[in-house]
Parts: sequence; structure tokens; C-alpha cells
Amino acid sequence: MTREGYVLSLLCLAIAVAVSISPVQSQNRSQEEESAGPSVAGGGEFRTVDESAATPNSAELALWQLVNADRVRNGLPELAYDAELITVARVRARDQVTQPQLSHSNGNGQLAYMTLIQEMGLFFSVAGENVVRVFGPATEIAQRAEDMLMGSPTHRAVILEPRFESMAVGSVVDPSGSVVFTQIFRAS
Repeated sequence: MTREGYVLSLLCLAIAVAVSISPVQSQNRSQEEESAGPSVAGGGEFRTVDESAATPNSAELALWQLVNADRVRNGLPELAYDAELITVARVRARDQVTQPQLSHSNGNGQLAYMTLIQEMGLFFSVAGENVVRVFGPATEIAQRAEDMLMGSPTHRAVILEPRFESMAVGSVVDPSGSVVFTQIFRAS
């Protein structure tokens, strides 16, 4: 494999697929569900999670299971739960909480998830990220996130990328009560 890469990104409901180590970024902007909606159970308090804990919380696990159900419905194998990537997913979700728009990039214009994966010394041949901010009752939040992602052609393409073998999901509830989910995918 060459060191060339590609990235498809959609800001707001952000996603990227990156091949190898030196991706080229193209940006498209969209305005989806991002600004208002009912509060998530929990009263809008900012809740953090232990970013190093390898066990997904119930919302993260539910979203991972929904991704696998969508993959199976589309004739693809399920993705393994990737305990090594959960820290990356949770850091990326936390980093979005204070941002007015979701983004794949860090302050240096680099793909933040790629930088984190590389800093952790994790191997990949293909890696990708979906980021979504959703509102609604806690019992529906994972399904709403997956519906939004599968309703977007670029996010759907990441979820249904046949080369991916594993993924992790990170989540954070922001001060307004919305939940930011980050899905990190990879193949070795």
C-alpha cells in the first residue's frame, strides 16, 4: 500500500475514511440536526467517562450493535468490538462537546483521530471516523444516531465500508443534554 490516502468528510454530521498515513482532506458542509431538540435524560449535566476503560457503556454498546445489524442487513460481516480504539473514540467525542460544529480536524488542521491512533501506536491500513450529535430520550439516542448516520450517504459509506474489521464507539453528554457519539473504524 502506498502512503497516499483519501478522506471523505462532511462537517456537522462529520465522517471520514482515511487510507494509510497521509490522507488528503476534502471538506463538504451540511446542516443537519445540530442545534435544538429535547433534552437527554440526565438533565443536561456534562458527564465524562473514564476514557481508558475498555468496556463500552450501554449507549456505546447499543450503537455498535446497530452498526453491526446494518452491516449484516447489507451482506457484510459484523465488526469486532475494538477495545484498543475506545480511548480514541471517547477522546474524540469529548473534544467535540465545546465545539459549535463537529470536526475531524485538530487545531493544526490534521485529522485528530488519525493523530490519536498513531500516537497510541495502533496499526491500521484503513481507518475512519463518524461523529454525530443527537438529542432525544436516552432510550432512543443510539437508534436516532444510527438513523441519522445511515441516512447520510457519506456516513453510510463508512459504516458499510467492506474493508473495516473493527470499531469502537465513544460518547459524551454535553451541557445542553445532547449526546456526541464518535465511531472509530479500522482494518489491519
